[in-house]
Amino acid sequence: MLEAAIGTGLNLHLYPPGVHPTGIEWSPQTPALARRRAEGLGRAGDLREGDAQALPFPDASFDTVVYTLSLWAIPDDRRAIAEMRDCGGVSTIARLPGESLPGRGPLPLDHHCRGSPDRRPRPRRR
Repeated sequence: MLEAAIGTGLNLHLYPPGVHPTGIEWSPQTPALARRRAEGLGRAGDLREGDAQALPFPDASFDTVVYTLSLWAIPDDRRAIAEMRDCGGVSTIARLPGESLPGRGPLPLDHHCRGSPDRRPRPRRR
């Protein structure tokens, strides 16, 4: 699982037990804060500096890619979405409903959640 723009790791407590996410964050100081939070929760993972517009992972490296409240801060949001899709054939991208970009207004949900055309949706677990 990859969390793009993980920030200080505020979402780490929301992941199921046993999940040790990979996370990237543009700010060079912030991954250290996320690592400390992850260690405190027993969720050590690969949390590092990186750019959502040029993810440093091979295609299809992850089964899930998540981001929250971050598109407004990414200069080329469409490139970031494409990178996330390539990196994981995105099965999940989370955002707050109505999240908007400065000067653009709210983005429709399908802007964020178009799956890779060569992948079928995964069945839901019950």
